[in-house]
Amino acid sequence: MTWWLICFGGIILVIFGKWYFSDAISRLRRTFNRQQRETLEMKGVLQDARQANQDLLRQIKGKEIDISRMRKRMAELQMELRGKMNKTKIKKR
Repeated sequence: MTWWLICFGGIILVIFGKWYFSDAISRLRRTFNRQQRETLEMKGVLQDARQANQDLLRQIKGKEIDISRMRKRMAELQMELRGKMNKTKIKKR
């Protein structure tokens, strides 16, 4: 009689263990799939942000180049203006 109880208890334990672990594995798979999906979405957002940042950096570099050209041109014009002012002062004397 004890053998039957031990076997019956073992069968119940095996069935319960199979159900519990298969359910746990299923939950882990769902969690993993959800995390993987979120990671891929965040990766896409990160790539978009990187692209936007690169575009902004290109625009900034272009504006810096324009500013340096304008400064150089202003310096040239100032030198030209000083030269003309000096010529007019010399003529007045």
